[in-house]
Amino acid sequence: MKGIIDLQDGLTYNDLKVKYSWVLEANIEEAVIGERNNSLMWHGGKWNWGVWRSGIWKHGIWENGIWDGGFWMFGVWKHGIWNDGFWDNGYWRDGTWHNGYWNGGSWGKGTWNGGKVHNGEYFEHISER
Repeated sequence: MKGIIDLQDGLTYNDLKVKYSWVLEANIEEAVIGERNNSLMWHGGKWNWGVWRSGIWKHGIWENGIWDGGFWMFGVWKHGIWNDGFWDNGYWRDGTWHNGYWNGGSWGKGTWNGGKVHNGEYFEHISER
């Protein structure tokens, strides 16, 4: 299991192959992965590149890649493309945001292409297209 150091919550390697093969196609390091309510749960680790296909991101470092839905609880987003989903908290350093719901956290810089922001907060460093 290249890049995975632990499977939790009863998740098996066979479950990954059948239900979440997109994780096995990604470039990841020191990943701790589980499953909660029939959704992939990323407990921690580093996502270097790949396409995220929904699930729950609990904690970790996102270096680059494409996010296609899901729930971001906390972590560091360094660069990449966000396509919909719910961002609850964490550090956004740079990237392109396409839709979704921003609930809180720290926005460094990037391009904002629509979405909803909790309580109508405005972020000075968002450049909209």
